Amino acid sequence: MIPLSNKHLLGLVALSLATTTATAQSLLSQYGETVLAVGDNAPGIPGATIFATSNFDAPLLDQNGTLVFRARLTGAVTALDDRAYFLGRANGDLQSVVRGGDPAPGLPGIFLRSATSTVGLSGQPRISAYGEILYFQSTISDAPGGSTVTSANDTAQFWGPVGGLTLLAREGDTVPFVAVNPPAYGNLSFTAANNTMNESGNVLFATQLVGGDVTIGTNDYAVVTGTPGSLQIVVRKGDTLPGGEVVVPVSGSTVLSFIYQINAAGQVLHEMKFAAGPGGVGINNDRALAVWTPGMGDTIIAREGQQAPGLPTGVLFQDTVSSPGWSPGLSSNSFNRFGSTAFTTVLEGGGAVAGVDGFAVYYGGPLSGLTPVFRQGDPAPGLPGVTWGVAANASVQCNDAGDVCCVAFLGGAATTADDSCLVVGSFANPGIVAREGDLVPGMAATVNGPWRYGP
Repeated sequence: MIPLSNKHLLGLVALSLATTTATAQSLLSQYGETVLAVGDNAPGIPGATIFATSNFDAPLLDQNGTLVFRARLTGAVTALDDRAYFLGRANGDLQSVVRGGDPAPGLPGIFLRSATSTVGLSGQPRISAYGEILYFQSTISDAPGGSTVTSANDTAQFWGPVGGLTLLAREGDTVPFVAVNPPAYGNLSFTAANNTMNESGNVLFATQLVGGDVTIGTNDYAVVTGTPGSLQIVVRKGDTLPGGEVVVPVSGSTVLSFIYQINAAGQVLHEMKFAAGPGGVGINNDRALAVWTPGMGDTIIAREGQQAPGLPTGVLFQDTVSSPGWSPGLSSNSFNRFGSTAFTTVLEGGGAVAGVDGFAVYYGGPLSGLTPVFRQGDPAPGLPGVTWGVAANASVQCNDAGDVCCVAFLGGAATTADDSCLVVGSFANPGIVAREGDLVPGMAATVNGPWRYGP
């Protein structure tokens, strides 16, 4: 992981807090600079300024400190061109790189807007790790009076360097990487949860499929990865695994996974669920966590009902109490360039007891296998009488060196005044770097006493 400077981090704060409290202003005056604020001239768009409300969407920051974000405009604009993406750093070099109403890249005579507004220009564009590639979605429409764009083909995704954008996928277009009786893309969606991109520009997205070989309800959704001209399916609803298991959505009829992560090698981390029956699947072994590798397909690294690696015989990855069943817990930064991940799991069987030792954090992948980082109830290092508790799922992260971090609770001799901590260290030797109630280093005491970490 590449650390970000205070200036870069505060650039994000400045963008979203440009009109807020005096405390925020004080923070910014010390460490950052305002990137863009309400009423400022919109860079590169004469006569346009930043609108007073609903003005900035959440920005993204690449490893070089370059921001990309959507902003709402006012002034010399209309409802057809009042949204734009801006790209640049916190030093005043912002530029407008895509504007609602612009010609749609690769689609002559079609524009980045709906028939009535630019709201269809996605508020969550993605940028590659070093800023070379932009990836976004937009509603599209004809010029006034045109009729080639309908509700069956009015969403599209675009990709490429600024000034060289190209069409990635369009609703209604034939999916070129299905060899026999290929379907078309259905309605495309774009969210922070399931649209992402790695540092090489390989994207990851979920899509509906229609027509061709599609049987509605059976094989009408897929997860896709790649770049324009070389996209391929990671997993498709209805796929049959070598063991006979049939892939079904993890939720409802459309959600194939709640986990969408792609690493620098183009590997994809995702969930899987299997239909009851085929391949001996039942309610206690129908979920899995898999790593898909280009040219090799999926490797299941953890599955509901399996023996928990490194723990006594009979202790399983399983949750027969909670609905909808077993599921790994992890953050959006839990998959490294070597295909390893860190996640939490509920444990059952082999004497495991919920709330006592029925929880663990694991690290590993297809090459290394899985290793427990810590298990609830085991001794916490350097704290006599204190034991590990559970970890916050969304806090679990790992890096390329095999280090794991998370926010965890403590049990045993811990009390409500000191039972939470920050864990950082090698997956084989995690350490507690900050604990609730401990003195905060480097901060002088005040009249109210020394500073301590809160809960």
